[in-house]
Amino acid sequence: MKKQPLISIFILICHGYNSAKSENEKFINDAIDSLLKQSYANFELIIATSKTQESYPEHIRKDHRIKLIDTGQKSKEGSFAQAITYASGEYYMIADNKSRWDQTYLETLADYLTKHQEIDLYYANAYLIDDNNNVIGKFPNSADAIYSYIFSPLSNLSRYLINRNSVPVLFGLFRKKAFLDIAFSKNTDSTNNNPTYDYFISNLFIKRKRVHFIDRTLFYYSGKNHPK
Repeated sequence: MKKQPLISIFILICHGYNSAKSENEKFINDAIDSLLKQSYANFELIIATSKTQESYPEHIRKDHRIKLIDTGQKSKEGSFAQAITYASGEYYMIADNKSRWDQTYLETLADYLTKHQEIDLYYANAYLIDDNNNVIGKFPNSADAIYSYIFSPLSNLSRYLINRNSVPVLFGLFRKKAFLDIAFSKNTDSTNNNPTYDYFISNLFIKRKRVHFIDRTLFYYSGKNHPK
């Protein structure tokens, strides 16, 4: 049986994120546990964190699939750039630290990329949830917010600039080469030191990466953590 491609998953838990509140601790740990329960076995979870390792539950600290990286950085961008250096995967994925995933999320996306070598990014629909895990919306919320290789790169870019919906495409599964080609490691917003997701997603289409999506809702995204 052919070995599954390794997936490198990145979660950022950095300075400026209020990790002191117990409810935030729960959201983070629940997000990590959701990934650990995936049906797809061959992945590494790289957590770029400013929290002490002792603040995580024992099962997270001791899971061989997890790398807890003390980045020593205050900005998310700097932490992310350092986290990438620890990645060994063939596919890359950004995971929001307050989201939940269907158990078949990685398996579904990885299986498609393996069978379709011409596709650079594959993503699924997402439910928007509140802090009590109640569904309050859905991404994409209209046909105009869908990105796919069936449209031209210019059309995809125009759709993004009009809608500014980085969810759910930002959290799809990327081929390593495509991800590194568009990564935002050199661009930050000097106002808030956050990664410039506009740059990241725009670059995806400017560089003519081939994107596709599955019309199934496979993860749950917290509305309060919406990337700008």
